Amino acid sequence: MSRAIYVGPVPHGNDDPVAAVAGIDFTLGRFWSFIVDYTGCSDSITDGGNKVVCFVMDESGFIIVHPKFVDDTIPSSQQSSYWVGQMYPNLAAALVGSGNPILSQHRCNAFEDIASQLFYTSETRK
Repeated sequence: MSRAIYVGPVPHGNDDPVAAVAGIDFTLGRFWSFIVDYTGCSDSITDGGNKVVCFVMDESGFIIVHPKFVDDTIPSSQQSSYWVGQMYPNLAAALVGSGNPILSQHRCNAFEDIASQLFYTSETRK
């Protein structure tokens, strides 16, 4: 996570000179502890007898942090490519489903191998 530090009066515009960039890095485990601390997520939450699993997903449906990432059930070398549908197909169907979709399905062409591919974007930002 990073932010630009500008020179000049507030509010800053796009043309203001940048004096510096400040950033912070933290481990996946620390990020997970923020999620748990600030949302109340825990292994003991249930809904109608079903265990509730908390995770963070980006605006394309890829999972950023999940309990299986933190406990290394899923090795770190595989964590960057999990789409929500791989772990939770029913949830993905509901997010993409008709009515009021959260994720919108799109197609693009990969010119290297002439393959048509799907990608998703969040429809929550307008």
